[in-house]
Amino acid sequence: MKNGLYALASLDGAPLERRHVGPLFAGIANGPDIAASFAAVAADRHPDAASRHDDGPCTDLFLGHIDEPGEMRRRLGLAAGASHAEIAGAAQDRWGVEAARELGGEWTLLRWNGQTRTLVLLMSECLRDDCYFAVWKEQVAIAPELVRLAKLDGVDGSFDPDALIRVMGRYPLQRSLGHRTLVRGVQRLMPGTQVTLRSEGRETETLSAPAAPLVRDVSFDEAVHEIEALLRKIVRRRLADGRDAAFMLSGGLDSSLLVWLASEECQPGQRLHLLSSAAPAGSGIPDEVDWAASVADNLGLPLVPVSPGLEADPYAPSEQMLASREGPLQSPRHYLYEALERAAVANGAATLFDGVYGELTVSNPGQDVAANTSWPRRLVRGLRDGLTLRRSASDKGSDLFHVRPSEGLLEASGHLSLAGDVTRDTPRRLATDPFGYAPGWDKSAWSTTIIGDPAVRYVLPFRDRELLARFGSLPTEFISHAGVSRAIARAILQGRLPERIVSRTSKMPFSPTYPMLLATHANAARERLAAQREAGAARWLDLDWLDQALSETANNRVSATTELFRIQSTAIAAEFFRWWRDQAVKGG
Repeated sequence: MKNGLYALASLDGAPLERRHVGPLFAGIANGPDIAASFAAVAADRHPDAASRHDDGPCTDLFLGHIDEPGEMRRRLGLAAGASHAEIAGAAQDRWGVEAARELGGEWTLLRWNGQTRTLVLLMSECLRDDCYFAVWKEQVAIAPELVRLAKLDGVDGSFDPDALIRVMGRYPLQRSLGHRTLVRGVQRLMPGTQVTLRSEGRETETLSAPAAPLVRDVSFDEAVHEIEALLRKIVRRRLADGRDAAFMLSGGLDSSLLVWLASEECQPGQRLHLLSSAAPAGSGIPDEVDWAASVADNLGLPLVPVSPGLEADPYAPSEQMLASREGPLQSPRHYLYEALERAAVANGAATLFDGVYGELTVSNPGQDVAANTSWPRRLVRGLRDGLTLRRSASDKGSDLFHVRPSEGLLEASGHLSLAGDVTRDTPRRLATDPFGYAPGWDKSAWSTTIIGDPAVRYVLPFRDRELLARFGSLPTEFISHAGVSRAIARAILQGRLPERIVSRTSKMPFSPTYPMLLATHANAARERLAAQREAGAARWLDLDWLDQALSETANNRVSATTELFRIQSTAIAAEFFRWWRDQAVKGG
């Protein structure tokens, strides 16, 4: 089962039905407190993450973390011992949906008023755990698992073809889903959104957009000092529990900066474990372990090379990974993430720091999107032209999707529409302009912090909203200051890590064995096609194309990384449909 909030509520006050209570809460170690018309529990492998506050007919259930709980208690006039659920509830009382920004941190809040029979869901600016909900006949079911909700009596549970094609598309198509999911009858709570459910209907409120940053008059040195201080605070918060932590380390600027910050801000006796993606010993395949070792040796910290075995199948995510993601798209390096998670657990760490999204701020290369021919504009133009990808021999529309969709799926979906903000281009900035929000900053909010193993929580410091806002007000010229690219990250690390790390400009593959594994396991992926067809995957995917593409991959006749990725994504999606068929059968 996944980490998240599980709840069942009756909006008309009718007693909860056992046929819903049993399936929804099955397998939860500490079951819910069941009242006549409400039952809820917060499930998490980290016990300190869950908090509950009951006050007569009202219940507040909180899951996650608040950045500065002490400061929030002071601002809200709460007692020093007030729980996180009490803090979040008081914040929602005062600020409504704006509490998603005011509180900071990453969390989900559920509020139930048994007297008015009103249920409120609120999520922080960034996603921590998935939160889905279904409403039927005055009943509301909430869970982090699509499968669990799809199997409930009263929920349609079938695939929504229009939603499914968006789910398998690139980010602008995915983002256009809004609250919808690929399952009919199930919706999702979005980051920075509040949903209020009553018997008379639903109300949805969305956090206001952040104000456009204004450039501040600071020197480069002042900016470096300011950003370093903020990064120290961000990392210190996430290490405050004193538990062992693991770090993904490549020896690049982002991961090296995080490890150095952690070495400065960790608690006494707190152990830091550095994990580096490695090629198999003796394979001769280049990797980044030497770069990572430079950082580890300099800081006196242990480094663990992590190499998935050659049996790791890039086309077949594990059952655990499929259950965690519950969608046709998976990370192409899912097998490596699982190996990193196993290494973290083996070393006693329950958190895994990831330097992803550093390019949004401290390591931004300074390359802005041109005002013409941006790919979102081309994408929208393609949709306006009708998006008729019906010729199996044609690759038209390949820039719209991560997978090769079937002709039937495209026909069933009809004309797609995108949110209006997708069509906006990002102009080039002048050196004196504020840096603003880098392209992709909004996408970062949608990354869940559980990838595979529910016992390993990822920490993503570089998507912190305060960091994005503060950095956005710096002059653009600071990004490449005095002719040095990624200048702020390099300035923070200058004299603190070896010069070869500080001045590094090269980059190597995250997974050194990725191309080899794709070729090695292509024929095994072809053998699974029969079972995937039986599960109905051919309704959604072009499996004839996939069969041929896998054959060519097995014979090393595909070399373009983008094409390899599309072949792999289509094979993974086919395996998802097989998994879903096995899991989502009602009564199973």
